[in-house]
Amino acid sequence: MAKTWNGLETKEVMMTNQKWWGDYEGVGFPNLVASQQFDKEHLLTLFQLSKVLKRNVPKGTRQDWLKGCTCLNLFSEPSTRTRGSNEMSEGRLGAAKISFDNDQFSSAVKGESKTDAGLAWHAMEVDIIVMRHKDENAALDVARCLSHEENPPAVINGGDGKGQHPTQALLDLFTIFERFEKIDNLTIAMVGDLLRGRTVRSLAYMLSKFTGVKIIFVSSRFSKMGQDVKDYLNEHGVIWSETENLVEAARQSDVVYMTRPQLERERNLIKRWLMRRANRNLTMTKIIAEQMPMSSIIMHPFPRNEEIETDVDSNERAWYFWQMRNGVYIRMAIMLIIGNPTKAKELLAQAG
Repeated sequence: MAKTWNGLETKEVMMTNQKWWGDYEGVGFPNLVASQQFDKEHLLTLFQLSKVLKRNVPKGTRQDWLKGCTCLNLFSEPSTRTRGSNEMSEGRLGAAKISFDNDQFSSAVKGESKTDAGLAWHAMEVDIIVMRHKDENAALDVARCLSHEENPPAVINGGDGKGQHPTQALLDLFTIFERFEKIDNLTIAMVGDLLRGRTVRSLAYMLSKFTGVKIIFVSSRFSKMGQDVKDYLNEHGVIWSETENLVEAARQSDVVYMTRPQLERERNLIKRWLMRRANRNLTMTKIIAEQMPMSSIIMHPFPRNEEIETDVDSNERAWYFWQMRNGVYIRMAIMLIIGNPTKAKELLAQAG
């Protein structure tokens, strides 16, 4: 018998009319495992729904649109903002939520594989799994495994090692869209540890869906963006360049996206020392911020170390705390699309 949430038919029936995003490596909607699953239309629709949810479910309010839906937040790597904003979005939409972090993830300590964990929670009838894992393609592997099961839960990638973080890229792009009311023809500088940072990888993939975008990769020689991302941008006709000069990049950019050095992902102690030393030249200061165009913004996925000085926080170009707030609404939109697409369509129709 078909499982129902709020009297609605099961996911498989409801989702035949619309694909809210596409496939990646044989895994598709409702799983969200990689940035490459989205095209421009998918993204703009998601942004529109996020705007509607901002108006309809503001702070201090709650809806029952996901009543009967159980969300599992399975984080085997540390997380603060991603886990917190997922729990907030699930709660505001009325879903039941279960959360485990690294210290509580005893089954992993006992040697359970990530795919067995997915199968176990499927047996306990969870509807959505948000997972963070140290292994690249972890969410993809679990989603692929569960695809052979009847009525499997949707799997959302909350960060997979040095691989991707698509929901972070979605909230980043939504923030840019809110600020400029477009993404086409913007110049975005990505600064810091581009080799090990998954947020910039996911953001670069999504930016390729828009016209006239230019990307400036700003990093030391120890932290350059991976060739796989550059090849992808070349295939999609995106103009990109590389530099170690933050000041020059900041002066010509609409968005400066700062990142911290991912020292925990580099085992070589000499390289870690060199990364830390090189990163001193990639610090956003008040002086550099004032040289940026007045309409430009500074972003950061956080946590920050020393790459943005705290006196930049008061600059009107600093948008990173607004960026964090958007994480709740973009994740609400994702959850609603997966758990109650009929309601998502209704809200979009009302918004016109």
